Formats: sequence, structure tokens, C-alpha cells
Amino acid sequence: MYRIVVPSLILLAMSACSDNNRKAESDTHRSSSSTSSDHNANTTNERSSSQDRTTPVPTAGNQSETAADRKITQEIRKAVMDDSDMSMAARNATIVTINGVVTLRGTVQNASERQSIAAKANRVSGVRRVENLLEVSR
Repeated sequence: MYRIVVPSLILLAMSACSDNNRKAESDTHRSSSSTSSDHNANTTNERSSSQDRTTPVPTAGNQSETAADRKITQEIRKAVMDDSDMSMAARNATIVTINGVVTLRGTVQNASERQSIAAKANRVSGVRRVENLLEVSR
């Protein structure tokens, strides 16, 4: 009986080890597949990010810290806030100045507000150019 039991136990143990190895290989394959798809997603994100970099749009975080640029931004903001005809959306427009170039972003209620904010920006001393990216809400 000893001759039958011991070899049977050895075969059973080897079978269990073989099943564990197959499961580990399967998990490794799944993990590398998800890593591969994660890599593909990252590559796609990098591509879209690099495409975005070809047409940079300044955000508030890009605001220049030079005294002249800060002053321009402050004067435009004050002119917009002092205009009682401006909607809350227009008052919340993003104004960014970098080297005298003012970028206006955000949503306003109508074309009149869009034009008015751009005109206010153009009247400020030191402004070289105004990029009016304001959108009219529908």
C-alpha cells in the first residue's frame, strides 16, 4: 500500500504545482496585456497633449509675473468689473497677459459683451495685441 500511496501523493502534488504555474502564467499574461493597453492609452494621451502644445492657449496659471503684465491684467479686470452692464459670466472671463499680449477666455452672454471686453483690453496702455477667445453662450 505504501508503494501506491506515496507515488499518488507525489503525482497529486505535482499536478497542483502545475495548476498554480498555469494560473501564475495566466495572471502574468493578463497583467502584461493591461500594461500594454495602459501604455497604448498613455501614448494616445501623449499624442493629444503634444497636439495641444502646437496651439497653446494661456490659462490663469500662465499669467506673467512681471509688474507690467500684472498691471495690464488688473486694469482690464477693473474696467470689466466697473461696467454695470456686464453679466456675471463676462465678469468671470479669464484675462491673461504675457509680454503685453492679452488673451481673453471664457463665456459671455452676447456678442456685445465679447466686443466690449476686447475694446476695454485694447484701451489699456502697454497692450501689444488682444487674443479674443471669448465665446458667446447659446
